[in-house]
Amino acid sequence: MIEDHVLDDYARAAIADGTLVEVLGDWSPKLASWFLYYPNRRHSSATMRAFLEFVRRSAR
Repeated sequence: MIEDHVLDDYARAAIADGTLVEVLGDWSPKLASWFLYYPNRRHSSATMRAFLEFVRRSAR
C-alpha cells in the first residue's frame, strides 16, 4: 500500500492530465495554507529565523 500526501497546488496539473489520480477526494481535507512545525523560538538559529521570515513574507 502506498500512501502519500501532496499539496493541491503541486498535484493539480498531474490530476488534470491523468498522470495522477485522486483517491478518496471526499475524505481529503482542503487546507487553507501551509503549516510549519519547528522547535522553540528561544533556541532557533539565525538560518531558521531567516527562513521563517521568508515564509511569512511569501505568504502575504
